Amino acid sequence: MKRVVRLLLFLLLLFFACQPTPEQEYVVSHTGPQARPTANAEGDAQTEAEVYPTRWEETVDIGTLRLIFEADVRTDPNPVHPLLRAERGALDGKSAKAFFEAAFGTGEWRTNELSRKDILHEIEEIRLGNVAGYDYAAQQYISTPFDNEEELLAPYIQQLQEAPTEDTFVPLSAEYLSPARVKGAIRTSDDSIVYISKIDVEGERSIVCHKYYSGFIQSETWVQQGDAILDERPHSLDRVSITEEEAIAAADAFIRNLGRDDLRLAYMEKARMLKEMTSHTDDEILEGYYLHYAQATTGCVSNGYFLQNAEQFLEFDDSIEQYSLGWRQELVHIFVTEEGILSVDWENPMEIVGIDIPDVALLPFEEAQERIKALLTYGVKGSRKLHAGTGDLHVEEVMLSAILRPVKNDAAHALLTPAWIVRFTTDGSRAEYMEPYFLVIDATDGSLIR
Repeated sequence: MKRVVRLLLFLLLLFFACQPTPEQEYVVSHTGPQARPTANAEGDAQTEAEVYPTRWEETVDIGTLRLIFEADVRTDPNPVHPLLRAERGALDGKSAKAFFEAAFGTGEWRTNELSRKDILHEIEEIRLGNVAGYDYAAQQYISTPFDNEEELLAPYIQQLQEAPTEDTFVPLSAEYLSPARVKGAIRTSDDSIVYISKIDVEGERSIVCHKYYSGFIQSETWVQQGDAILDERPHSLDRVSITEEEAIAAADAFIRNLGRDDLRLAYMEKARMLKEMTSHTDDEILEGYYLHYAQATTGCVSNGYFLQNAEQFLEFDDSIEQYSLGWRQELVHIFVTEEGILSVDWENPMEIVGIDIPDVALLPFEEAQERIKALLTYGVKGSRKLHAGTGDLHVEEVMLSAILRPVKNDAAHALLTPAWIVRFTTDGSRAEYMEPYFLVIDATDGSLIR
């Protein structure tokens, strides 16, 4: 029923279709989000929708360094910006089963959690011991045994003795995926094994399905930093044989199978999957594309960035008007190679349950620009992460998206609020292929979102 409500709300929304210095006080409205004025009985016209630029190019001096805007400005062409009310969605056995089947089709539940092969793999990992390095010439690890190896091995040896010679399977039902914590394996119609894990507890709600025992995914940026796996030299991923278009087509088909037309591709990147945590050779490492889908909110660009996990470069004191981000946003991650979809990951399911304001008023872009410059300047001057190798700051993207803003005295709901997401980096971070930094402000009043 909630999904029907969400679709109806989505269709309804489509129908509506002087720079301050850090020392200066920036006044933030405390009236709360307001509706954009519409035509009234006297015939006054509706406030015209703002036309945003596509580029922002500017340089601001901040002491000994420069703040360089060389940014694409990304906005949605729809001029309507609703303020939506959201609540946490279901991650029960039925929705978990539907999620798996959308990616891999019907399957059979393996009644034994670990197969003999899985147990032997765990034993091999323990016997590998403390890894000190990797000999590329010999293609083997340099390691020493664990001091407590026998103690670590004991439970797996016991499991191996009790494990059935042949795995047993039964038709997959929602019942097997209903507990708050699930870890197991499912056999698909093509006789391959998909490993599945689900957690549905307060503060953490996700389900992951992947076709290899490890299923560990690393982005190209991570690999370019070096030591993504032990003693690995920095390099780019040059063995991707699937095209971007083919990867998008496969991921879009999964989203359609899932029945989630409210999710939209936010961004994609080259990535790789390690078949095992100890993978080092090319035949153990699969390269492809990692695609990230996020809530498609009318008037806003979908945001697939890991804002909560981004290292924070800026520092602010309590004199800056701010509030915490609150809920983590709903995201679906899909890893695709020429073999097809190898991994799907669903984080923080969410349901849109109402419209607080059909078209909320946003700060004029010029005011948002001044607020962004002021906060970046203030945050940089307060940062303890500045050092000789930092260099200049480069703002690469400014995006009008939406974030989940907490609702006062209502822990069950959040407001999906328009927000400006500013992605930036430094000369030093660029040289080391580090992940970007982010500044986020509420697009309705300019307040800082931490």
